[in-house]
Amino acid sequence: SRSEQLQDIPEGYNFPYAIEEITKRILYVKKNGTFSDKTEARCRESVSRGFDVAVLSREDGSLRVVETSCNLSAAMTGLCLSRNLENK
Repeated sequence: SRSEQLQDIPEGYNFPYAIEEITKRILYVKKNGTFSDKTEARCRESVSRGFDVAVLSREDGSLRVVETSCNLSAAMTGLCLSRNLENK
């Protein structure tokens, strides 16, 4: 379940909002020229009907923001995590 996955987040990582995940993927493409993974990552937000928000990377390089069923997402979609980067 989502709550169980949240308990297992390693130190130094966070569970980002969709805008953070989208920005991360756009910056990756700008740096590397492509994002070939077909992935779906659940983000921190939920929509009013209780579904999770997910960011999908498609094979054609496009991004989609969708709602995903909590029941399906627990089995098929992992949480997206981002490393906390600190300026030193």
